Amino acid sequence: MTGGGLVDPELFMGDDGVYVLLLGGLGLLAGLVGWTLVRRRGVVTLVSLAAGMLAASLTAWQLGALLGRGPSREDLTTVGREVTTALDLNMLASLAIGPFAAVLVYLVATVLTGRDDLGRDDLGRDDLGREDPHPAHPAGPTAEGRLGPAVPE
Repeated sequence: MTGGGLVDPELFMGDDGVYVLLLGGLGLLAGLVGWTLVRRRGVVTLVSLAAGMLAASLTAWQLGALLGRGPSREDLTTVGREVTTALDLNMLASLAIGPFAAVLVYLVATVLTGRDDLGRDDLGRDDLGREDPHPAHPAGPTAEGRLGPAVPE
């Protein structure tokens, strides 16, 4: 604390900085896990990843506010006593750091994949794992005898 009972602005930035670093790291980890472990990749996975990280951000904010209570009136009236401030989030925009990091990792992995099917192994199957009777890309022998799309050349 500085003279006159004013709180140093660096203290507020310290609280928000720790929150941003923790949720940014969690977002990076969630995006990586979402890309590597999920079999069905697409828009639904991306939206659920962002929504899950937003819920984690809100939960961390409320948990920090609950656990890091401010000083009591007795702490403030005692001269010479060390007083710690409450954990409070001052920049509400930092709630978006976790979802942004998760979506960014997922989209970068999507751009860097070399396969058109995004590495999914469930193509040609329905939701129950059975072979799809009407595949999106019918494959048949080509003129060279290889299997591939039946497109006349």
